[in-house]
Amino acid sequence: MSSSKQPAFKKTFQVPEDNPMDSDNKKTRPSLSQEEALRRLDWLTNAITQLTNDKIEFTNTLEETREQLEAQRVELARQASMEQPDQPEKPAQPAQPAQTTYGKESGEVLKPTKPTPFDGTTTKL
Repeated sequence: MSSSKQPAFKKTFQVPEDNPMDSDNKKTRPSLSQEEALRRLDWLTNAITQLTNDKIEFTNTLEETREQLEAQRVELARQASMEQPDQPEKPAQPAQPAQTTYGKESGEVLKPTKPTPFDGTTTKL
């Protein structure tokens, strides 16, 4: 008689198919022992727990960062308001047109000159 103990009966679990709707496919499916199924289940549980913990940590970090950015924004706005006096020393200058075109009235559409036909000379391009 051997000294190693073997369980008299091992439960096996079927691995689900990738596509359960495909009933015409008659491939044999591998089976898992109860120990292997439990090991995989334990691994998945640990992975889910780690992902949940990571999500909580990232959420907390994101919230802290948002609070810091908001505090910086408020401080910058406060500093900017302190640097600018309430009454400007110089009156504001009226807006100047960006470019004055002679021979045209304000608001008139400017049309480009008509191009000459291409004569095959590439140096003019």
